[in-house]
Amino acid sequence: MHRILIVLIIIGWVVPINANAQPVWHKTDSLTYKHFNAGEWESVLKEANRSLAEGVDFYYLRVRAGKAAYELKKYRLAASHFSIAHQWNRSDEFVNYWYYNALLLSGNSDEASFLASSFNNDFLQRMQIKPRGKLHSISLESQLTRNSRFGELSNEGIISDGTYINYRSVMKQQAYIGIGVDHALGSKLNLYHGFSRLNIQRTERFQSSFPQLDHSEEPSTSQFNYFIQGRYLLGNGWSTNASLSLLWGMANSNWITFRNSPQPIITAYEYQISDQIATVGLTKDIWWIRPQVSASIGTINQWRQVQLSPQFTLYPLGNTHLYLTSGLTLHNDQSADESKYVFSQKIGVKTGPIWLIADGWLGPMQNFSTPDGFVVYNMPEKIKQMAGLTIYLPLFKHKLELMARYRVAQKEGQSYHYSNTTEYTTSTYWFTDNNILISLKWNL
Repeated sequence: MHRILIVLIIIGWVVPINANAQPVWHKTDSLTYKHFNAGEWESVLKEANRSLAEGVDFYYLRVRAGKAAYELKKYRLAASHFSIAHQWNRSDEFVNYWYYNALLLSGNSDEASFLASSFNNDFLQRMQIKPRGKLHSISLESQLTRNSRFGELSNEGIISDGTYINYRSVMKQQAYIGIGVDHALGSKLNLYHGFSRLNIQRTERFQSSFPQLDHSEEPSTSQFNYFIQGRYLLGNGWSTNASLSLLWGMANSNWITFRNSPQPIITAYEYQISDQIATVGLTKDIWWIRPQVSASIGTINQWRQVQLSPQFTLYPLGNTHLYLTSGLTLHNDQSADESKYVFSQKIGVKTGPIWLIADGWLGPMQNFSTPDGFVVYNMPEKIKQMAGLTIYLPLFKHKLELMARYRVAQKEGQSYHYSNTTEYTTSTYWFTDNNILISLKWNL
């Protein structure tokens, strides 16, 4: 008899709790269903946020919140809600369709392709979904960089009192051309290959008072770069990447000696370029923020390099129409006495079909690479700061992407003043280079 009483007491204790909890669930379900059918998307999200804050979460709440966010063009928020719903029910065609589109429109094409790999052919045909094939895209880009002070610096006198010979190498212009291919190696693994060539034109000037000398040479540098990056989806918004950048080529230079006569002897030198940078990164994709950290190690100009780069991308509106990316790179260069810090900031805004993207870099960039390892700065000049503006335009329903970027970089170069054949002092000169990059990308 006492066991029956205990059971009745437990039932009497539990039932009131369920009776109180059940109306809360039903009320949220009823309200969101009503607003959903009426197309009142803001109200759906408001009720969903209130319910989640109170700890009440269920399948159709996530489905309705995902569709409401999608209709409000908050695609990253939509993908976040649909992701939870998809974990609970992977066979719901409504969720699969809108989750796939939300991933595409939020810029998560790798995740969208992985999701589409689970769809059967009948569903793909009915929903008119054409997932990416093995080959994702082909891109071409070209860049021209010119020194705004080239004429002034190459003609400026560089003689210093009490010197044997004075030397200055001034960059005239750089011409860059590159091609990239992105493809799938598996449902979760994607690879990008980039191959580029960079040609640099310079003017070297040699000056001395005695013997009297004022001579110029125009050497060039021809550099090639192969870049490979693998991206792997870990699940639940996590992804990792690893890349390798290999640079090789030839840099020409000259030197002048006098020996026992005032007649100068010009000797040409060739410097073999052989730089390598390896990078690994980890990313967590949340609907309103995307934290990322990467680490690089390698050799630039025969100096060992180590970099650590945390980075955060904020999406204040829950979509990609506005984002802010802030990054800080800690750089340890074997040729420098102390570590260096480089801060970067990027702001992207979508205005109609056109994207406007502003970016800026502040800090000493020499023997330096960008956090993904794609761009390696191995020139002798030190970059102090950079700022750029990019216009991005998708065409033919994103089949073709056109990008044009204008960037200005403030650089620091060195003049060398030799008191004899081995001892010298340096003086600093400044210049600004301007570059224009044009890029075309075909999505297959």
